[in-house]
Amino acid sequence: MKPSAHLVALDVWRGLAISCLLLGHFVDPRGINFGRLGVELFFVLSGFLMGNLLFVREIPLSTFYRRRISRIFPAAYTFIFVIVVVYLALGRTIPVSTPIWTSLFVVNYKLALFPAEKIGLPFQHFWSLCIEEHTYVVLSLLAIAHRRLRLPTGRMLAAGVLIVFVIAAVVGSRNQWDHHLVYWRTECRASSILLGAIASVFASRGIGRNSRYFGVAAPYLGTAFMTAGMLLQANRIPDYVKFTGGSALLAVGVLLVSQHGSTIWLWRLAPLAWLGTISYSLYLWQQPFYFLSEEGMHPMLALAATFMAAILSYFLIERPARSWLNKHWGTQPKRLVAEATASA
Repeated sequence: MKPSAHLVALDVWRGLAISCLLLGHFVDPRGINFGRLGVELFFVLSGFLMGNLLFVREIPLSTFYRRRISRIFPAAYTFIFVIVVVYLALGRTIPVSTPIWTSLFVVNYKLALFPAEKIGLPFQHFWSLCIEEHTYVVLSLLAIAHRRLRLPTGRMLAAGVLIVFVIAAVVGSRNQWDHHLVYWRTECRASSILLGAIASVFASRGIGRNSRYFGVAAPYLGTAFMTAGMLLQANRIPDYVKFTGGSALLAVGVLLVSQHGSTIWLWRLAPLAWLGTISYSLYLWQQPFYFLSEEGMHPMLALAATFMAAILSYFLIERPARSWLNKHWGTQPKRLVAEATASA
């Protein structure tokens, strides 16, 4: 089935996000932490897609969770297993608790609450995956409230964003705004995903469909908003501004570009779309090679090894496992399964 222009655009955005992450880890330009920028863009995009599934299409929650599990778990658990086996084969000592915290998707709290403890394995990047999984649960609970009580989606999500902002301010003020102690915790970082969900709900209501705003063509204005959100990730900008105003600008940009992006060449770049297709595998496998680059491996060699491992993971694990699970797991109506599979 040929993907729609909307889905191709999502892959392009994912490609941009993973490119920022890889740039931050293996090149590390000065001025902006591109690694954090890539994660922030991933969060907003994830919220945009999940908001569309849960609040716009209102797919069954059982279908939603099965698609999430089919996409996330096989590749993640394969990664964990391979890394543990390799470390044991090399005779390295590993903390028993680390694979457990990681497998349960709560390693972000181990990192945030026990910063003095060394996790001993290249699982640190799972902090962002943990936040996504936790926020999916929050979004699904809000979806239940919306469907059963008909509570207004936009207001619920906006309230959630404000609550997270307040929590982040309180936790940050008590921890000297240490990034790891504050922004690796779900209750301090979920706002980025919730903002993406709000953008999705607004898009479904026709907001952002005008061809021009303030005399500027909508796709260019959306690109400008996304660029401004990226620039607010500059190192000299306080974290609280990055993950409030910066995230909001990214969400507004995604809202506008999602409806007009096909008119700008940037949002139709095939190489970025291909990177977006394998972005999850790249996200998983970049971390061990990033560690090796810090230990002396040439960054470009580490980056090449990352791509090799990610491509193998995508074609041998992620895609076949996801396809098989989507086909055989559950008895959901074919239409809903097709929609969820295409959008996941």
